[in-house]
Amino acid sequence: MKLISIYDTNDLPIEVRLAVMESFHQIAKNIGLRKVFMRPDVLHVLIRQSLGLIEDKEMTRRTQMIREDTVRLLCIVCTVKTNRFYIPGETKLVERLRKEAYDKGIFATLTFLYQTF
Repeated sequence: MKLISIYDTNDLPIEVRLAVMESFHQIAKNIGLRKVFMRPDVLHVLIRQSLGLIEDKEMTRRTQMIREDTVRLLCIVCTVKTNRFYIPGETKLVERLRKEAYDKGIFATLTFLYQTF
């Protein structure tokens, strides 16, 4: 995924990285496409960027915005919409994504960020 390498590059202008993050948010709105963010290489970059919130104390306001957007993206990826109705196929996919997010440490990362930030 080339967008993740563009997002991870610190040499690019902040506006480009913010635009990439906005496209990530649009992708994450589709439940079927959230599995893209569960790939190890993508997840590694997202977790590293989000943990940068507590590691880098002297970051610019725009860098902080990017890292906060990364945390929001991780929250979106973990979110399970709760409805009372069983939707064949979609309900199983949502549960599988939630369990995978838990197994890959996204919930632990978000909990750690909440407790320290």
